Amino acid sequence: MRERESQRVRRARSRMRRARRRTTRERGFTITQLLITVAIIAVVAAFSVMGIASARTSMRVQQSAREFAGYVEKVRADAIRRHATASVQILSQNATSYLVTMDFNYDGVPETRTVQLQPGAIINHNPVTLTFDWRGRLMGPALSLGFEGPSNGYAIQLDVTGSGDVTIGEESLLDDDVPTVSLNKTLNGTEDTAGSIGTAPPPPPGTAPPPTLPPGTAPPPTLPPGTAPPPTQPPGTTPPPTQPPGTTPPPPSTAPPPTQPPGTTPPPTQPPSPPPSTPPVLPSCTMTFSDTAVSLNACNNQGRGCGSKTITATLLNYPSGTTVTTSGTVPGNLAVSISSQGGGVFSITIAAKSSIRTSNTVTFSAGTSCGTQGVGVTTK
Repeated sequence: MRERESQRVRRARSRMRRARRRTTRERGFTITQLLITVAIIAVVAAFSVMGIASARTSMRVQQSAREFAGYVEKVRADAIRRHATASVQILSQNATSYLVTMDFNYDGVPETRTVQLQPGAIINHNPVTLTFDWRGRLMGPALSLGFEGPSNGYAIQLDVTGSGDVTIGEESLLDDDVPTVSLNKTLNGTEDTAGSIGTAPPPPPGTAPPPTLPPGTAPPPTLPPGTAPPPTQPPGTTPPPTQPPGTTPPPPSTAPPPTQPPGTTPPPTQPPSPPPSTPPVLPSCTMTFSDTAVSLNACNNQGRGCGSKTITATLLNYPSGTTVTTSGTVPGNLAVSISSQGGGVFSITIAAKSSIRTSNTVTFSAGTSCGTQGVGVTTK
């Protein structure tokens, strides 16, 4: 009996030891560890969602720009095919749609349809109409359009040249940016300043130009060197008859001039009339700028880091009350402010307000007497 009880005790003690070993081996996670893990997962998920939303917005802006370029190409082809005009029209600033006028059904009758941009995309440009003629050329100046997302982000530039070429997101050379090329050709040691090749050089200063002969008139004969030219008959005088060869010409008449009879008073001599007085010429108004070419830094995708520059406009010989203002439409990616400094001096500040990179000309006017002048602005 005692042996059995001792065996039972040993078995109970061994079971208790095994139970203690199992409890020491079963380990888990603390609440702090669980909170850190959940926080890391939440941060990664938030960045993933933000990246996906940003990518979707960028794709929508790109899709809107490509769709607009496709319609411009279709409108140009339709104008050439129908030998007529077709157009794409932007109705407002920051437009979310545009109008396309062309022959959609190929029945010879153009119709107008409204095309919506992708959600969140806008066209950052003033109202404008792109009309193509029957040769496929743009009836008007070349254009640079900006497609943007919310808060002026994800900007894409679209350029349309005068010949109808469309480029997206690339540096293109517009028609207005091509400089005027002047050709010079040296002829007979003289430079042709007019730029024409193969034409006669202009006569030297102080030399009368040769007379222009009417059609069907033979040019006068060229005299040999040392021969005096024949006298020129005054207008209304009958030329003397031509003597036949071998005939002696008659002697010239030597009749004396008529003599006034005695006692006759000669006619009085009229004094020369004084020349008319010329009114004094007043100096004309002029407008000069301290800089006619400005380069600015475009804004980044977050609308920050926008560049600006201040130039000075000076008026000379200007009427009282003349001020400097902008003439025409200021490009949508620029902001211009003008302040008077007194004495005909004006301070002009030009600043970029979007991420679009363009080359434009801002025209300034100083009334009707001082005229207008342009300042080239490049955003890079």
